Amino acid sequence: MTRLIKKITDIVPFIVVTAINSVALAMLKMGKQADDFRVFLIIAAAVIVTNLILSIVKKVLTYFTIAISSVTLFGILAVFVYPQLGILFLNNTIAALYAALFLITFFPPIFGLDPFTYDFSKKSYPESVHRMPQFKSINLVLNYFWALIFALAFTLTLITYTRDYALQQILQTIVPITLQLVIGLPLTRKLPELLMAKGSQQKNNFSSVKEMFEAMPYGLNTKKAEGLDLVIQFKLNGEETIEGYLTISRNKCSYSDGLHEKPSTTIISDSKLWLDISNGDVSGDEALINKRYTVEGDAGILLTLSDLFTASVPLKRVKKQKKDAAGSHFLYKSFEPGYIKKIVVINSSPRTDKFSKSLMMANKFLSGAESAGAEAEMVNLKDKTINFCTCCYSCWTKTPGVCIFKDDMPKILEKIRMADLIVYVTPLYVFSVSAQLKVFIDRMLPLLQPYMVKTDGITNHPNRFEEDGPNGLIVFSAGGFPEVKKNFDGISAIVRNIGSHFQKTNLMAEFFLPASELLQQPVYRERRTRVEEACFSAGRDAVLTGTISDSYMKIVSDPGVDQDVFIDQANMFWKSLDGKKAYYQGTPKLF
Repeated sequence: MTRLIKKITDIVPFIVVTAINSVALAMLKMGKQADDFRVFLIIAAAVIVTNLILSIVKKVLTYFTIAISSVTLFGILAVFVYPQLGILFLNNTIAALYAALFLITFFPPIFGLDPFTYDFSKKSYPESVHRMPQFKSINLVLNYFWALIFALAFTLTLITYTRDYALQQILQTIVPITLQLVIGLPLTRKLPELLMAKGSQQKNNFSSVKEMFEAMPYGLNTKKAEGLDLVIQFKLNGEETIEGYLTISRNKCSYSDGLHEKPSTTIISDSKLWLDISNGDVSGDEALINKRYTVEGDAGILLTLSDLFTASVPLKRVKKQKKDAAGSHFLYKSFEPGYIKKIVVINSSPRTDKFSKSLMMANKFLSGAESAGAEAEMVNLKDKTINFCTCCYSCWTKTPGVCIFKDDMPKILEKIRMADLIVYVTPLYVFSVSAQLKVFIDRMLPLLQPYMVKTDGITNHPNRFEEDGPNGLIVFSAGGFPEVKKNFDGISAIVRNIGSHFQKTNLMAEFFLPASELLQQPVYRERRTRVEEACFSAGRDAVLTGTISDSYMKIVSDPGVDQDVFIDQANMFWKSLDGKKAYYQGTPKLF
């Protein structure tokens, strides 16, 4: 009943204004004066006042009723008190109507009141959506859109279209209405959907998980959801026990109660914790790192879940390097297809393959190379005895090609001489190679002669063993920072100089993995897969084609994460270990 009364009280002022306009135009054309309208206007005023009282009593008073009733009563009063102003009102009743509509759209939000569109929009969305900041923002846009429409309509009613009186009245009425029908209403239907689909950066404040799930389908950012087809199962306990799932497919989002047969991801959490995460009161990244909730299935979805319901903003990505350390401006060497048959890997990582990302990349590379028919041997420097070079030059003078130290290095040098491809594996340690690899490189001096020659404008030492064939060189290195440039520069300088100063060594590729500590985290499984596939393909191509594409190096060098997000996540991770447990206890294994 209340809704019916509200509709009636909203319509009555429009009916009264239309009646005044019709009667006034007809009587003014007949030459009547303002006094001739008094009885009719008293009746109209009585209807308006009665309607206002009914609206107040029934608590259904709206901006429309207030504004249109106020302007109408003011115009009627002018007829009695100031006839000249009254005649102006009677001649421009429709213009006065649009002026009233403009006032109720333009001014209320300025004084902190709800936009006039708010009540209309509520009908199309559940109550949980009404409280979303995004919903109010969208209504503010709609509100001022209609303020513009009403301002234009007001102007259009004052334009003289023709000298024909009857036609002029028709056009004054039809043109503004056409504007609203052709532009106003269609955009009003489309704008909320379009704006909701863009998401919002404003903080939500849901009071319950149930309310949150009810609202989420209306807040999907369709631009970010393009191409997604996934099901996210939630198993929440605590204050609210909920089993339900979100389905995101074809740029639409829906929520269903129950358990899905094959969800993409399952999130198991305390309901209050998940509500706090969704409202932005608790960091989801930090909660996951501290194992306050668990994820089954594709954990990588967590990287995009919150973004799917926020606005599209320019990402503060690590700036693209014009020429990365693994960039295309450096001329990497290549061989004839099938040349590479024997590979020797010099692994300087002190970690095992359970934790070493540098070794993980090299292993994938070797898998690709072996699948193409190559043979590979790995030398783990941590298991070898290699003394550091004392620069006595005995290998150049007293015993040419033979070092004074009788350790494991001579046998390794023999392997190096027989290899078609040498692979360095080193973590990034303080902007350079590991100490183990540096000692190894220094001890390669017996392979060279002390004499100096010029090759391509560069002074270098000639190779001692002329019978040795050329070999390729590749480096795999993982580091913690998210940038390649100004972090891996030291390693790059070393291997590039080896490639230019060792006459028979040809640098084929540099694989630098930034933000590597994220790689074993389940949420970054997709990035890890990309890296592994690139390294495998590089190994296969090195054997089959003798060339390694820059594209593989670029895939590895892409941190795949926003710089600020990375910093936050890294700090959360180290904070979770600070004074609590050792690194190897707190980080997931690669295998």
